[in-house]
Amino acid sequence: MSNVRTWSLSKLDSLLGICFPYQRRSYKTQEEIRTYTSPLSLQKFAKEHGYFSHAPLLSLVSSDKEDLRFVQEALENTIQVDSSWLDFCVTEILCKALAYRDIALNQEIKVPVRNLQNQITLETFVLDRVFNLWQQMPAFGWTPKNPHISSLLIFRGTDFSPTTRRGLASLFSDLDISGPGFRVFRKAKLQIQEWLIKVHQKTNAARVMGCSLGGALAGHTFIEYCDLLSKEPSIAFHPPGIFRRAKKNWNQLEEKTKQRFITYVAQGDFVSKVGSLIGDRYILSIDAQLNPLVAHTLLFAGQPLLICQNAHGL
Repeated sequence: MSNVRTWSLSKLDSLLGICFPYQRRSYKTQEEIRTYTSPLSLQKFAKEHGYFSHAPLLSLVSSDKEDLRFVQEALENTIQVDSSWLDFCVTEILCKALAYRDIALNQEIKVPVRNLQNQITLETFVLDRVFNLWQQMPAFGWTPKNPHISSLLIFRGTDFSPTTRRGLASLFSDLDISGPGFRVFRKAKLQIQEWLIKVHQKTNAARVMGCSLGGALAGHTFIEYCDLLSKEPSIAFHPPGIFRRAKKNWNQLEEKTKQRFITYVAQGDFVSKVGSLIGDRYILSIDAQLNPLVAHTLLFAGQPLLICQNAHGL
């Protein structure tokens, strides 16, 4: 069955690549280039558990405890990367792998964090809240045992499970004419606000993050509740952009506030061509032209060579 799935996805991705030529899916970049080489442990994780693999964990929902163990190992392996890339690698795994695990409340997970002394430590986070955004679409509120560490609100991206209620809701939310994720956020905003206020008062304020649809939801949350969020950056991977109403609210924020949101876009991914992207924007690529689905689901932290450039004119 896994072979059939992989074959079907590859054929679909090739077809999408023909329908949407690479030139139309590429993004203008500035000349400055930063490169990153992944440790072999993360390359192994990306190869064995990528969306197109025979044992996928990235962007695919599961509740198997063994899958959570694989994600935990990947997080711990980020300690091997250059410290300047640590937050990128950790947050990408959180958004593309941990966000797709169905986990019970009070589950603990250890996340590498760089402290103010530039030391990397494994910090324990506890799953404090599982949000039902709409029709069982989840988001996850993680609080740290260390009160000096930011809490995490992680939104799950698009759930390609059309046989489930939450999967259908996720797909419908992608097609929201007000902007992907906008109406779902409006439905869930009060429960999100309540949790953000709670962690702001009890521990440290939260960072919001997500990939794809989850990145759009993170963006809407940031625009609405940036005053309740951590001064550390909130992050979106490969999100669709925001539409007119949300863009108006974004434009009213102070420039210093806007710099606390980071958007990563994959070269070759047409999802981020929709709407207007927000925050500091960076383009991710590898030494190859990627088809749309691969670009959207690839774990860049697990690639032999990652190229990162500032966006130009997005």
